[in-house]
Amino acid sequence: MRRFSRYDVAALLIALGFIVIAIAYSRATPIFEPPDEGAHFLYAHNILVEGHLPLLEDRASVFASQSTQRHHMPLYYLIGAVLISGTDRSDIADFLHQSPLASTGVVTLNNQNLNLHPLDLSPDKTMRAVFILRAFSIVLAIGTLLLIYHGVSLLFSKRVGVAAMLLTASIPTFIFISASISNDNLTTFLFTAGVVWCIHAWRNARLNLRDAALIGVILGGIALSKHNGLALFGVVGVVVIAGIIVRRWTWSAGLRTLAIAGALAAVLAGWWYLRNLQLYGDLLAIGASAAIWGRGNSINVLPRGVLAEAQGIYYSFWMTLGYLNVTGPSWLFPYTFIVVIGALIGAVRLLRRAIRQRQDDLLFAIGLCALVIAAVIAAQIVTTRQIASSQGRILFPGLLAFSAVIVVGWRALIPPRWAPLLILPVAAAALTGPTVYLAEAYRPLTVVDALPASAHPIDAAAEGLDLVGYELDRPTAAPGEIVTGALYFTGSHPEDPRMILRAVDPRTGEPVGGAEFYPGMIPTSTLDPDRIYRAPFRLKLDDAETPQPPVRLGLLIDWRTVADNDPSQGRYLTWDAGTFPVLNAWTRIDPAYRADPPAVAQTVTFGGLIRLDGYTLTPDGITLVWRALGPLPTDYRLTLGAFNSAGHVVFQADGEVAGFPTSAWVADLAFEDAHALDLPPNAETIFLGWYDVDSGQRLPADPNPRGDDLWVIGVEG
Repeated sequence: MRRFSRYDVAALLIALGFIVIAIAYSRATPIFEPPDEGAHFLYAHNILVEGHLPLLEDRASVFASQSTQRHHMPLYYLIGAVLISGTDRSDIADFLHQSPLASTGVVTLNNQNLNLHPLDLSPDKTMRAVFILRAFSIVLAIGTLLLIYHGVSLLFSKRVGVAAMLLTASIPTFIFISASISNDNLTTFLFTAGVVWCIHAWRNARLNLRDAALIGVILGGIALSKHNGLALFGVVGVVVIAGIIVRRWTWSAGLRTLAIAGALAAVLAGWWYLRNLQLYGDLLAIGASAAIWGRGNSINVLPRGVLAEAQGIYYSFWMTLGYLNVTGPSWLFPYTFIVVIGALIGAVRLLRRAIRQRQDDLLFAIGLCALVIAAVIAAQIVTTRQIASSQGRILFPGLLAFSAVIVVGWRALIPPRWAPLLILPVAAAALTGPTVYLAEAYRPLTVVDALPASAHPIDAAAEGLDLVGYELDRPTAAPGEIVTGALYFTGSHPEDPRMILRAVDPRTGEPVGGAEFYPGMIPTSTLDPDRIYRAPFRLKLDDAETPQPPVRLGLLIDWRTVADNDPSQGRYLTWDAGTFPVLNAWTRIDPAYRADPPAVAQTVTFGGLIRLDGYTLTPDGITLVWRALGPLPTDYRLTLGAFNSAGHVVFQADGEVAGFPTSAWVADLAFEDAHALDLPPNAETIFLGWYDVDSGQRLPADPNPRGDDLWVIGVEG
């Protein structure tokens, strides 16, 4: 009986942990939101409905059908069709309501969702079929991970195999794609299986009929999976020829293996290529595929363009989720870049040692890894030049070699026991995928029984959509920060309007940040008008070119329909009050702002709540420097005026600080408050004071030589 080592147990635990995290990613990602998941599903669904494989039509017809992945080879979809053949998918149209605001392929703050998702859907129809296929993808990913552990263990050691498996299982994009419907999962599994076959054949130093049959089946499968997987033919061919050259096996054994494998692959997959030739006049259907997805003249061969595309591939290899529009923590990408560069340096050092010491097994291991990495990169380049597919997942077939190089490279640079610790930051980023990044990207609409006590009530309605309340994540925010909150509303609207939010500077009326989105990714026509819905939102405040004084922003809310699937068209809903509501929002505090020192430093307190730090008096006006000594419970009003020599008021201008009422003040923040003064000739003194609007009660001034809770200065300062 075979005994399991501690490394085998560790590999099993990694596999079990991967299942848990993959399920978490799947649950956090709404149906058809991963790259092309809807199109992948439709491929399998249409096989069952139409009874035949899809045809490549003109681009307009293909995109109108939303079954845009029909240029792919059919194996994944044929298996998928069998798996979902017993499901009821009659409600599939409910999941294919594309959002006209979707930001596919672009990292944005809002509208990462490709589709609009009705709130109440049956879990027993299309949803069940989708999760069956997602489970199939997870099974393929588990197979890939176990093959990586086995293959890397044979190449180097079981310790390295466990670390390589853990690294692969920690890559957020790999987890995300593994938890979605994608033919990349089958391609990666079969490619990895082919690489493991090469390792076994080399270690056994022989090739028999069973080996030839096995690799023939693998190659036949990869030939029916995806174009980039065809690079496996090159890898297998190079390994077999190399084995002949170094006399690992005989010429007859090598050529026999290639012949049998090639013949078996042709038997298994040849029908597909003959079909392409018959239908499109092209074995690979490249021309017909390019007519749908081809890049035409859009390829940027300038160094800057190539670098930008390479960066996109690199980012999406590690952590770009959603429809290539949800990225991970910013620190992850420079960190992994350092890890990759360090690993390459270590691998070169290891290679030099292997050459110097004539370690043939180590030379083969490093050479095979280099061959696999070169093959998948070459496939990426070829594919990218023809079709818009600059995505890191295209490199996943090389994960066995890639993860092995990372681990052994660092083991050559630092004490081997410390090398696996380099994986922990990547694993930490992976854990934030479903709990932070996907959760924020796909914020759902929720139903509440009543407006919570934390929310501010609103009474504003527009054509049956009634705003009843709102809440903010915080009272203050800085320029350039992302702020969040929630709006509560009831009602529905047949035209599915989108919500428009604008943060507005009340002093200028200009927007300083905003967002447009469908609340909770829901078409409002599907809502129950008798429910109260909580719609989370987030927006980014504009960056400030120069330091900005504090101000309490307004939050403007509006609704607008979409006409002809064009967000620039449509109409604004009509509000019952005649105009859109503007709510009190965040106090914008710029950390770079500093009040200029006043010409006259003077400390005066009002009610122990407000302090005057000084003033600057000019012929045209006065600039006061205020600060709050603590939280201010209400919006006090400033009284500013002038007395004549008899003590009569000859000028007065009461009001709040422009754009910054006292309830928005932040304790100990000094700021300037400028006022124009149109003083009559008989004005002798200027007075200042604060009072409660409701009660008329003044805040006592200290010092207060007049005894009337006002503080005065001469008109000459």
